[in-house]
Amino acid sequence: MILKKSYIWFELVVLFFVLPLLLAAPIHPLAKGIPLVLGLVYCVLVVKKLNLVTLKSFYEIRFTAHWKKIVITFFLIIITSTALVHFLEPNNLFLVVIKKPVLWISIVFFYSIFSVYPQELLYRTYFFNRYQTLFKKPIYLLLVNFIAFPLAHFF
Repeated sequence: MILKKSYIWFELVVLFFVLPLLLAAPIHPLAKGIPLVLGLVYCVLVVKKLNLVTLKSFYEIRFTAHWKKIVITFFLIIITSTALVHFLEPNNLFLVVIKKPVLWISIVFFYSIFSVYPQELLYRTYFFNRYQTLFKKPIYLLLVNFIAFPLAHFF
């Protein structure tokens, strides 16, 4: 049991801290990309082996249960981000939407499907199902996730 717990700790550190920090290293993009792809493949294999995520969870969206919170959060983010850009960089407000609408639609569509959704599965579903046994209190698991998730976005 101790060996398994040590292995899971090692996995957590490598996947959610070492690999994201690797992105900041001044090395060739392949030296960054190959370990990231291997990490992703590893996660998929663990998910499959341990049945951490079901196929249904890939397409099941519980919008009806949380629609009010989603809509309110969505509009708060829109208002806040628009106001920030308006006051900090007014010349750039809606620049991509106006000058390159196809690029904007592509970003919205592809980023949502190929980045946001996989992040949700990896940083929420995988993370919480895989590492919950490492922490006595759920708040500690949540705090580690709060650190790990933005770390991947800094670089």
